[in-house]
Amino acid sequence: MRNKKLYLHSVEQLLIGKRKDRKTFLNNLRQDIDEYLLSTPDTSCADLEKEFGTPVELLYEYASAQDERELTKSINIKRISAGFLTFLLAAVIFGSILNTLWWNKTLHDIHETENLNNQIEATIIIDETEESK
Repeated sequence: MRNKKLYLHSVEQLLIGKRKDRKTFLNNLRQDIDEYLLSTPDTSCADLEKEFGTPVELLYEYASAQDERELTKSINIKRISAGFLTFLLAAVIFGSILNTLWWNKTLHDIHETENLNNQIEATIIIDETEESK
């Protein structure tokens, strides 16, 4: 059962195109595997690949049955989505770095101001004690 899930997952990761078409293809494959597992329950992933083909072979089989325009459209959408997500991730990382630098500078300025105020207070106290003498 675990081998079946691993095999189907590896096939599913490669499929592109309409969701409905992918689900139909996977459901048909799942039914074929279930029938095969009835006769040979102790089947490994390698056995499933020998019987039904490797995930890449199944991708070619699936792609050959699909409309070329739809596949091209799906590939372009995935490429654009991946590019957008990469840009978004880079922007978030860059923003986080800038935010960290800003907070670091702000905290440094606060500590510097506090140290300066402490020095001024110490100077005022010393001056007052000298004047009282």
